[in-house]
Amino acid sequence: MTGIAFIGCGYVADLYIKTLSLHPELKLIGVFDHDQQRAQHFGIYHGVPVYENLKTLLADDQVTIVLNLTNPRSHY
Repeated sequence: MTGIAFIGCGYVADLYIKTLSLHPELKLIGVFDHDQQRAQHFGIYHGVPVYENLKTLLADDQVTIVLNLTNPRSHY
């Protein structure tokens, strides 16, 4: 099983999580968004842990793949 994490919890994250069941080899470990309220709402709605900050997400050894689902202007 490959652990993944989402950065960005907007509408694109909703699309990704809906198709996650098509990939049983992937497990969503957690999510992060700079807007903590949006991240908390996403986490509660989908039953997914929310990281407090990006540093914690990147330090999680369960995460192998990080999906950057933020606005393209924020990809730097």
